Amino acid sequence: MPDVPEFDELINQADGLAAKGEDYLRQGMPASAHQMFVEACLYTNIAYTAQQSLAAYLNGGLPAAEKFMNDTASPSFTKIQSMFDELKTKKPSTMADITVIAAAYGEIAIAQGVIDKALDTLGSANPSDGTEESELDQFEVITLAAIYFGLANYAIDTADDIIAFGAGSGKAKPADKAKVKRLSEAFRKAAEANLNYFDNVLLRDIAEAQGVSLGVIKQAFMANENDYLLAVSAKQSSHLIKDRLGDSEAVSYAVLGTSLESFIISSALIAKYYSLEYELDDEGNNPRVSREKALIEMLDFGQKKAEEDINAAKKIGAEPVMVVVNYEAAKNAREGDIDMKIDALADFWSASMHSRALQILSQIKVKRGGESGFTKLLGN
Repeated sequence: MPDVPEFDELINQADGLAAKGEDYLRQGMPASAHQMFVEACLYTNIAYTAQQSLAAYLNGGLPAAEKFMNDTASPSFTKIQSMFDELKTKKPSTMADITVIAAAYGEIAIAQGVIDKALDTLGSANPSDGTEESELDQFEVITLAAIYFGLANYAIDTADDIIAFGAGSGKAKPADKAKVKRLSEAFRKAAEANLNYFDNVLLRDIAEAQGVSLGVIKQAFMANENDYLLAVSAKQSSHLIKDRLGDSEAVSYAVLGTSLESFIISSALIAKYYSLEYELDDEGNNPRVSREKALIEMLDFGQKKAEEDINAAKKIGAEPVMVVVNYEAAKNAREGDIDMKIDALADFWSASMHSRALQILSQIKVKRGGESGFTKLLGN
């Protein structure tokens, strides 16, 4: 029987992030400090949930652990429903409110999808036959479910922050719903294309090399790459959210938010595993990329584009408050390790795409060079 671990590594990571946050505050960088404190809470939450669920498992087996996890999920579902009901009736009072409401829907979709994944993971655990291997399998399943719950709560808290910090900013009037609907459909198709490419090119190659089905590789990859889990969750939950909203105006905001999230995260995944050739050592440590120079150039270009797009959004009176917060945090994250640099790249792209969405909805064209075919399409 495995012992309940002390989770020293997770707590140490949380302490390190909190210390960084305090250092950023002393330097007058509240955006970066906020990001560090939020991530510290994430690691602490995962450690606590995993420890408590494993303690329940040791005292009462898998049924006790499942009961603890279901009890943990209940308040999260309640909070998601409460936020969903609030957003459903929320009307944008400014142009910036459109992407604020959309982004909150995107985080709720992620939370919903990840909680569902956590419960499915627990439900897939095989009853213990008393062997050490069987016990370890259940141990891993419970720990993985705890990680999923931690990520879900992180997404819920992020949705809360988005509304609290970003709502009501800017002076530009909101665009009409027909424009929002067209833009949301463009991002929905782009997100689906990204995930289809990632699954049917990158993951299928791995599946064929290992002689297993694509489905097996997708599940394994989801368990080891949180960003893939988040991108898939956003996409899958968008259908549920659309059904719950019916034929209301809020559907376009929800589709825009879930599609934006899935598109940005999946774009970063393609860059990470295809363009940059990200890899770990045999023990799953020491991340590196084969094309580090390309990563630095992508960061430089991404930061420059984010600045341009944020400034363009400000000029039309659409103050993207949360976008600026994330952009400021990304400027510091890019100085960290490889994983932090890739996260920073995704945040720069997110800042650009949210700001660009505001420009498109305002029908303001900003001439730039070196853009992808998709951003040119959106610009038109």
